[in-house]
Amino acid sequence: MIKRISILLFAVLFVSSTAFAQDGKKAMKEATRALNSFTLGGASDGEKLKEAVDAIDVAVNDPEFGKTSKAWTTRGNIYNAVINLYTTQSFTDESATILDKAAPAKAYTSFQKALEFAEKKWEKKDALKGLSEGISNLNNTGFSAYEAGDYATAYENFSKVLAIHKTLKDNGEGSGLDDPTAYNDQVYTTGLAALNSGNTEAAGPLFEELEANNFEQASLYSALYKINRESDPEKALKYLEKGRKEYPSDVALLFDEINHYLSAGQMDVLEDRLKEAIKQEPDNPSLYYTLGRVYSDVSDKKKAEGDMEAEQEYFNKAIEQFNAALEKKDDFYEAMYGIGEMYYNRAAVISKEMQELGTSKEEQKKYETLDTEMKAIFDKALPYFQKAEKLNPNDNNTLVALSEIYARKNDFEKVSEFKARIKNLQEGGTNESFFLNN
Repeated sequence: MIKRISILLFAVLFVSSTAFAQDGKKAMKEATRALNSFTLGGASDGEKLKEAVDAIDVAVNDPEFGKTSKAWTTRGNIYNAVINLYTTQSFTDESATILDKAAPAKAYTSFQKALEFAEKKWEKKDALKGLSEGISNLNNTGFSAYEAGDYATAYENFSKVLAIHKTLKDNGEGSGLDDPTAYNDQVYTTGLAALNSGNTEAAGPLFEELEANNFEQASLYSALYKINRESDPEKALKYLEKGRKEYPSDVALLFDEINHYLSAGQMDVLEDRLKEAIKQEPDNPSLYYTLGRVYSDVSDKKKAEGDMEAEQEYFNKAIEQFNAALEKKDDFYEAMYGIGEMYYNRAAVISKEMQELGTSKEEQKKYETLDTEMKAIFDKALPYFQKAEKLNPNDNNTLVALSEIYARKNDFEKVSEFKARIKNLQEGGTNESFFLNN
């Protein structure tokens, strides 16, 4: 009985696999017929092309036909036809849609499979031809994705172009990327897409290859710096220094260098780099503001060291640069706030000194002197915070500063006003500007 069941089971499996093979064979014929009909009919019948797509996907999933070069070459040709139809339609119809957005990638995979299963020379030749013809489709899809900000998809398409080039060369065929300039441009584009998608692991080798090929582009060194600054800061800095040496007038590299030294806190180097940047971009308010921040930090450092003369010198320089930024952009909130903050902090130091005084006649006299000085400095800070509040009425620090200044001026009505605004922010609300209408 057991033996008989086994024989029956084998018979069922045999019938099923035979039927499957017949389905694959039938689907292959249907796909070929539909593709031929589409081509002979002027390559414009989208329904006929869809028939070909549906049928060929059945054929390549068949255990028998899924291992034939012909089936995969046919699939590649069909998906190339999908792309060509969309390209043709989009010239006259902006609302045209592609039958399958992944068509370029599917065509690529199909021809790679066709090459894998090729047994005859003509099969190999057809697969390589299909891969070569797919380069423009992959590049076009990649550029469309890049322009749309979909850098990961752009990288996937561009990288396939490089893979096709390698496959063609490995098989002794010519490639559109045989020209060194064309090849380097493709590597560069692919590297940019990888870098912008956050895929530094893929971007690194691409840009390193370009450097080895003496690719002349300043942004190459900017990319190598960004790729390595987290994992290997020393290596990143070497690339940055090399780029600055070879392209001393490149603004992007200069800004990379400025940001590097900002992060490192190397104020002495920063001052020189920022002054250099201002010479190249004299109308850029952010450069003046950043230089002002550098001077502000140096001023604080000199104060901590007890060098009050140097502290005052850099304090004045910071104010000067913030004002220069406002001359270039009169609604530059950060520069407006920066000036107010510097005066406020100086007044706050005096306030702390006042709190530490005793009740003796001499100390009370000093208290009155300091109080006058403190209020005068708060008065210098006030108009900048008022203008800052007009520009950004929902900045907590600005509101706190205004509340504190008005408290020193005994203007408790405004103190209550700004405390209410601070509370509103803390509770998730937003404020309209107080000074815009007052």
